[in-house]
Amino acid sequence: MDGKALQIFLNKGCKDDEKMKNEVSIALRLSSDPAKLVLDAMEGFYPPHLREGDVEFKEVVVKRSCNLLLEQLMKISPTIKPHVRKEATKLAFLWMTKMTLDNQHCLDVLGFFFLLASYGLASAFDSDELISRLVIIARNRQTPEFLRVLELGDKIPGFIQNLILKKQPMEAIRFIFAFEMVYRFPPEAILRDYLTCSKIAARKIRWSSNSIEGLVESLNRRVSDLVAVLKCVEDYKLESIFSPNTLKQQIKDVERQLSMRKTKLPDLDSKSPQPNLREKNRLAPKSAASAPVLPSKSVSATPSITASITASTTGSRVAPPSSTSASPSASVPKTDPPYHGGNKRRQARYQGSDKPPREQHQGGDKRPRIQRLL
Repeated sequence: MDGKALQIFLNKGCKDDEKMKNEVSIALRLSSDPAKLVLDAMEGFYPPHLREGDVEFKEVVVKRSCNLLLEQLMKISPTIKPHVRKEATKLAFLWMTKMTLDNQHCLDVLGFFFLLASYGLASAFDSDELISRLVIIARNRQTPEFLRVLELGDKIPGFIQNLILKKQPMEAIRFIFAFEMVYRFPPEAILRDYLTCSKIAARKIRWSSNSIEGLVESLNRRVSDLVAVLKCVEDYKLESIFSPNTLKQQIKDVERQLSMRKTKLPDLDSKSPQPNLREKNRLAPKSAASAPVLPSKSVSATPSITASITASTTGSRVAPPSSTSASPSASVPKTDPPYHGGNKRRQARYQGSDKPPREQHQGGDKRPRIQRLL
């Protein structure tokens, strides 16, 4: 079986990884040149992928098969012939140019470091650049082994510092204990900073969304972070720094808040999206008290104005008043003209009264003039 056929066999093989790993390990040990066999099987790691007839294997399937082969080759650590190492170096540089450096392409980064570790190619690359790429796969269980096999021990402090700066404290603590750097990077300060950042992040989620989903998401985020800290404390025996009982009680408190919120919000599980609370208040209908009201005087002034208002409300047309129609006085109450006398106090009293004020005597004598009868 050549390398291409070996990859096709793995692509079509069973999904029991442990069983497949054992079979691959046995096959490589029986090969006369396992390094060359595995290198030939790397064909199609990047598109175009290998085909069987008209069917092209999926990218994720091909990369998992290649990584499995490289991992088993690294474990048996065979002797690498010079011409095979040279071909592997060319392939590594090609993969480096095609590699996408994000968390969505961890298989690419993992395969690259498997290739370097299996064929001993670390000296061909800049160590600082390798450390920056290792941060992407820091959660992978093989990453500490990569640091040892690639002889990057002097770069481990910088690697841990990069993890802390990139907000990956749990991975940083794992490497701190793996390489015995507890005194250089105290885990207590890292965990306390992580809990503080967790509170701030949960608060930002709640404030930025200001909705039911944001509230629940912030509480779930808080529970997840507390559980991660509790697991770290139990795994690395940090009970003297953080009390597990206190952390468990905090988890219960947050979970209780979460359940209370869900109880008070029965529509939480509905498929319809929940409105934003600020938007809901902004779009709320105004009350009837705040609606504008036309003054009564303007409505009762003339019949034509009343008719036009009624027509605009009902959408019907109103014919103009004819000469034979009732006079305005028949429908509109007659009002007396305002008083224009000289006495302002009497004029103020006249407003709202039905009786007109008596005219003042204009002469010097206070008594009213009596017309003499001739």
